[in-house]
Amino acid sequence: MVYWGDNRMTNDKQDEGSSEEELNVSKKTRTMISAANEAAERIEKANAIMKENLDREESIRVEQRIAGNAEAGKPSERKEETSEEYADRILTGKAK
Repeated sequence: MVYWGDNRMTNDKQDEGSSEEELNVSKKTRTMISAANEAAERIEKANAIMKENLDREESIRVEQRIAGNAEAGKPSERKEETSEEYADRILTGKAK
């Protein structure tokens, strides 16, 4: 029998079992910590890749703006209306 500071008595077999449980908990904790560290590494790698992609996208958008392209990547095209088309549109009541 083992006596604790507050005069409680415990069985020696319980103490041995608790140390085994502590070892199992310790192993589980280490496993969980290792898994968390691996996940953190994967997240850091993914963040680095995302940063590279965002930098590339930013440089592409800057080049498009300098070149005068629209956000969609195509220059806007305006069709000029002929005088006959204008007259037809006005006479049919489809004026904007």
